[in-house]
Amino acid sequence: MTDSSTPISPVPAASPAESTRAGTNTSTWQVWTMVLLPLLTIPALLLIDTSIFLPAPGDGPLDSQVRLYTNPLYLSTVLVGWLIFIANIVLAIFDRKELMRRGIDRPFHWAFIFLGAFIYVIGRSVIVRSRTGQGLAPLWVSIAVQIAGVVAAISVVANIFIAVFEKF
Repeated sequence: MTDSSTPISPVPAASPAESTRAGTNTSTWQVWTMVLLPLLTIPALLLIDTSIFLPAPGDGPLDSQVRLYTNPLYLSTVLVGWLIFIANIVLAIFDRKELMRRGIDRPFHWAFIFLGAFIYVIGRSVIVRSRTGQGLAPLWVSIAVQIAGVVAAISVVANIFIAVFEKF
């Protein structure tokens, strides 16, 4: 039994400075590679011939889809996307290990990469920021890369609509 007259003092939470070494560099080449890899797919996305999405006169019900799925640029874009996904898994594992080696307490877990590289970068940046008081640069660059991807996707969709209106 405990003595009720002795107050129990809570253990104070460690401040960011106490949980990591002062001046710890939170920038790793792994996270920067992960942030910038999506830029590889944007030029290929913009170069895809959008007319292959549309049926040509005399096409059967699946001919335009077959044209799309056999288009070398489309296939290379899909392949690069899968390679980037696999590379991001490896990069997230090594990024976490590097942050732990640098003394950052419980960095964001690498398995969140399966929700997407952007999600991993957000979580990593928030955790690193809470532990060290720094480390948001990868997040801001990742947001800019995501915006560039959205602009490219809007451009592709606009080209498809233009092709539809010209054809019909």
